[in-house]
Amino acid sequence: MSPLRQRGFVLIGLILAGLVALALLAALVLGLAAAWYWNELPPLDKATDYRPRQHLQVLTADGAEIAKFGTERRIFVPIAQTPKRIIDALLAVEDTGFYEHGAISWRGLARATLANLTPGGTPQGASTITQQVARTFFLSTRRTAERKIKEALLAWQLESRLSKDQILELYMNQVYMGQRAYGFAAAAQVYLGKTLDQLTIAETAMVAGLPNNPIYANPVANFNAATRRQRWVLQRMRRTGLIDDAQLAQAQAEKIVLRSSGGQDVNAAYVAEMARRAVVDRLGEKAYTEGIRVITSLRADDQRAAHAALRRAVLAHERRQPWRGPEEQNPLPDDAADADRAASLVLKEVSDDEDLRAAVVLAASPREVKAKLASGETVVVKGEALKWVQAALQPQARDALAIRRGSVLRLQALPRGKAVEWTIAQWPEAEAAFVALDPVTGRIRALVGGFDFNRRQFNHVTHAARQPGSSFKPFLYAAAFENGVMPETIVEDAPLTDADGGVPNWNPKNSDDRFDGDLTVREGLVRSKNLVSIRLLKH
Repeated sequence: MSPLRQRGFVLIGLILAGLVALALLAALVLGLAAAWYWNELPPLDKATDYRPRQHLQVLTADGAEIAKFGTERRIFVPIAQTPKRIIDALLAVEDTGFYEHGAISWRGLARATLANLTPGGTPQGASTITQQVARTFFLSTRRTAERKIKEALLAWQLESRLSKDQILELYMNQVYMGQRAYGFAAAAQVYLGKTLDQLTIAETAMVAGLPNNPIYANPVANFNAATRRQRWVLQRMRRTGLIDDAQLAQAQAEKIVLRSSGGQDVNAAYVAEMARRAVVDRLGEKAYTEGIRVITSLRADDQRAAHAALRRAVLAHERRQPWRGPEEQNPLPDDAADADRAASLVLKEVSDDEDLRAAVVLAASPREVKAKLASGETVVVKGEALKWVQAALQPQARDALAIRRGSVLRLQALPRGKAVEWTIAQWPEAEAAFVALDPVTGRIRALVGGFDFNRRQFNHVTHAARQPGSSFKPFLYAAAFENGVMPETIVEDAPLTDADGGVPNWNPKNSDDRFDGDLTVREGLVRSKNLVSIRLLKH
């Protein structure tokens, strides 16, 4: 053997010896660190005796959701009831070898280390699902050596105490998914309004991609970022054989439709608050974490109709009131692009409404008003829709009433046949209440305590001390009919006399200050005659 080759072998031997020494030194350091931190590890009770925090949910009698209360929205689903497709999608993107490796994936660790050391490579993580469970339940998210060591030690402990299915169940019910949703079932409800078994392949990929960046890349906060992540998940599902090419193409073409109306099926905020108070009075703060479901007597269709009818009536009343002026006035830049951005910033600070849409005026004249909605849409109001505010569009209009470029106001979309016509509106000052009860059981089937709960929580059904007025007369007349009085019976509408059994210093009148003599009972009820009602009661 030549001296040069001998020196080469010696050099290789020295390098190998150095690497072995470094590995032994690293193992020694890790062993000492593990021994140092072992006694600082928290007990595993939170994971081994899992009691998930679940929100308070209020429902109608027929199962529609009214509201949720609690900082964590969670719907616990046992792993045995979790659809296989969502499990497979999760493992494809988070931990492909979950059921094969132990608490730590050494292959994944080596792959991530190589990728992170390669110049220009994409940084990768190597945490297994077990490690993620350990971090979620017991540790912070700060990237420190101490946390990684504790994470690995806790993962080993978890693997020794729990089965793989139990660990996966913990992960799928505890992981944060954005928008206060915790766990996969809650995410499916919050974002898509579906249960896990109702998700399509495209929706499954959207949900499975959320744990990677739930705050900034969920479909509500950033739909484009969430869609990019979903496409990557779909590619992973295809690469791992979970779907074929046809399913991939169909999923990529599918349009994701997010759940609307803030996640609620029925608008019954006043009833939800009544239910919340009742449960909190009984259970205290535990009401928000024990997964309690409150079933009210409301009927979903009745409540929807009541809510729509009340708002329609109040808005119709408001259209008969004088224009009170824009909500505020903001200067807009002359440049169109800058003005559009400025209007968007203003609208972020204004609460939108399902009927009274917040808008910023981009241009205004007596013939046409162009405005930008909070949704980003630009609409035009013209013709008869401007008649109500025509004075406010004139050059000489008072500043408090004038509609100008930069004015913040409300727009309402009114149906005109198959089309929609936009008109200028304003937030109502009048209030209203609606309640419908089952006449047999007395149970409430619909209740609306005011025009908008977010603006005014006062419940005009249960809190307002109103005078009964003439509302009791139908009950009086019904009792009279049951006792032989006929609709055509004649009763005198005249002031009370001593012969009528009048009471001193009591001189009841009719609301119109008129007395019309002899009337039929039917006419007395229709015209709400007080003196007819009094004589009928005496009879």
